[in-house]
Amino acid sequence: GIYDLVTAVEMCPVCNGTGYVDITKVIDVIIKPYKTK
Repeated sequence: GIYDLVTAVEMCPVCNGTGYVDITKVIDVIIKPYKTK
């Protein structure tokens, strides 16, 4: 249902909560493995 969609958007690691992809979070996810010590 619509609530499942809202939950999926909220839990989306690269979304800013509006349903759009947050490019800064995408970059962070991409470079995260390289920043891990």
